[in-house]
Amino acid sequence: MIDGKRTIGIVLSGGAHRVAIFALEALLDVVDSRRNRDVSVANY
Repeated sequence: MIDGKRTIGIVLSGGAHRVAIFALEALLDVVDSRRNRDVSVANY
């Protein structure tokens, strides 16, 4: 929690095409659920 607000961190693994597509879909899901504002750390 930062300043009483729940935050999330995102860690994506590199790899082949299927992994890249999975990571992109995971990021799109975060945006669709409007949780992208809660992301405090992104690690690629």
